[in-house]
Amino acid sequence: MHKVPLVILILAALVTSAPAWAASLDDARRLHEEGRTDEALAAIESVLSSRAAETEKAAALDLLGTIAVDEGQLAMAKQAWSRLQTEHPDYAESHDTDTKLRLVSALLMTQEAPAVPAEPEQKAVEESAPADPRPPAATEPAAAPQPSPAKAATPSPPAAPAVEASGRVLIAAKGKPHDAVRELSDRIVAHLREKGVDAESATGGIPVVEDSKMVLPMLLQKGQAENVGSVVLLSADFVSMQKVALDCYAPAGARIWKLKVSGGTGWKGRPYSQTGITEELAERFLKKLDDKVGGPGLPITLK
Repeated sequence: MHKVPLVILILAALVTSAPAWAASLDDARRLHEEGRTDEALAAIESVLSSRAAETEKAAALDLLGTIAVDEGQLAMAKQAWSRLQTEHPDYAESHDTDTKLRLVSALLMTQEAPAVPAEPEQKAVEESAPADPRPPAATEPAAAPQPSPAKAATPSPPAAPAVEASGRVLIAAKGKPHDAVRELSDRIVAHLREKGVDAESATGGIPVVEDSKMVLPMLLQKGQAENVGSVVLLSADFVSMQKVALDCYAPAGARIWKLKVSGGTGWKGRPYSQTGITEELAERFLKKLDDKVGGPGLPITLK
């Protein structure tokens, strides 16, 4: 069966045509978490073009922006969240839509920036003195070559003093579903601060674009600009399998360490949270993270 391009489906969800079938926002969320993107977008279109409550339509636009980001359609995400901000300002304010728009706009600017052409290599041009047309006198002995005077060495400029990085740690997160990833990211920040690490979210808690290759370079650039000690990227999956990974980088780009935890289950009295995280996995993860506190990348600087 021919698959309709994602851009067309997202555009269709942004218009208010008559719904072909009735669907709820819960249907859209479930389909998105199951990876059935086309069906999730069709469900969102049905909600937006129905007589659903305004709060449900606002949530549908919010979910539309999230799905667009997951699929790498940043312009569409910006369009959905801009519409949310215009048509439902109260909902947009309570769900920090302004931060989402700033983040996706920054990513769009990075993608659209023209590449700087490399400067062509300059070839050395040999300049030769014009030949003397007069023949050399046979009776005149050739002059002995005189040694050229030694050139005084140019002193090197003094090295700029190194600026010591602060103890701040920037944390960003990616993965699915976004609600669960955001919950775990917030818990990590709060946990590290309790342990004395000056941790903060680099994006206001908003998960970053899942598949964009520009996410890490932008985070590292932000870390360098703000002179932080390290940048930590959380990657989580609570849809197909409970697994969490944490990569800690120096702002210059070198990875300091990596931490992985997987296989959490919601049975034996350890239920899932409302967003889909098991307490068993979260506790094992935070316990392993404690072993890194006070070491490279996670210095204790808070009293």
